[in-house]
Amino acid sequence: LFFRNMILYHFKEIAYRLLYLSLSIILSTCIVWNCKESWLNLICDIPLIYIRLSEAFFSYLHLAIYTAIIINLPYLCYQILSFLSPGLYKYEFKNYTSIAIWFNLLFLIVSFVYFLFLLPTIVNFFIQFDSAIIQPNVTLSDYVNFSILIVHLAFFTLIVPLLTFTIQVNGYRK
Repeated sequence: LFFRNMILYHFKEIAYRLLYLSLSIILSTCIVWNCKESWLNLICDIPLIYIRLSEAFFSYLHLAIYTAIIINLPYLCYQILSFLSPGLYKYEFKNYTSIAIWFNLLFLIVSFVYFLFLLPTIVNFFIQFDSAIIQPNVTLSDYVNFSILIVHLAFFTLIVPLLTFTIQVNGYRK
């Protein structure tokens, strides 16, 4: 009976934390949706077209959701750390807190560097292949999907060194 009550308590705690995180992502998505044109103009400096009827709507929605997730990444780390903190020792909590802060800070910095410097360079590289025969017509969905791929690259180029550092700090590796 005690274990069942503890499991139910943990499930309730997870449900509340997921609810708060979902509401935060939905609210952030609505905020980003209201300034979608400005956000797209910030990350894109080439003319874009859309071909399918619903392409613009779903591309903007895709961009708004991914931006909201990036904005809420610190809150996600806070929710995870808050859920795990009762079961951690003080030194573990301090280590994981500093790792979470560094991860969030570095991820946001790396994402902005990728968006502001690397993405325009890569796009200009691909657009330089135009000629008299072929013209570049970049669709909105292709550009949004490509920029989301850039965010994934930023995440994975940051997560591998951070995991290595975490393993090294915990003493599992020399």
